[in-house]
Amino acid sequence: MFSSEEELSRLIDKKRRNKEKLTYEEFKFIVLMNDEVAFLYNGSEYEIVHDGLVYVYKNTYEKNKLVSSIVIGQFVSPKELLENLKIENKSLKEFWDKATFNSYFQHK
Repeated sequence: MFSSEEELSRLIDKKRRNKEKLTYEEFKFIVLMNDEVAFLYNGSEYEIVHDGLVYVYKNTYEKNKLVSSIVIGQFVSPKELLENLKIENKSLKEFWDKATFNSYFQHK
């Protein structure tokens, strides 16, 4: 696998810059590092935000403008989110191959 978290982090940054698909394990790493993440699935944007608890928002846009942001999940930790998040009755791991990584904000 990877010899260090730093090596994995560099690979993820490179893939993000090149707009390459992230594997589920790479996406999981980002979530576990408490980074803010957005991804697209079935025409909707979902955003993971760490603010004491971990929230999952479903964002709706019209003409490239955010018109609503609804909390669809609230979790105690990133690990709990990864284990329990369901969208359209599928776990994140089950639907990740059909999702598109959109963006993230890295906490330092």
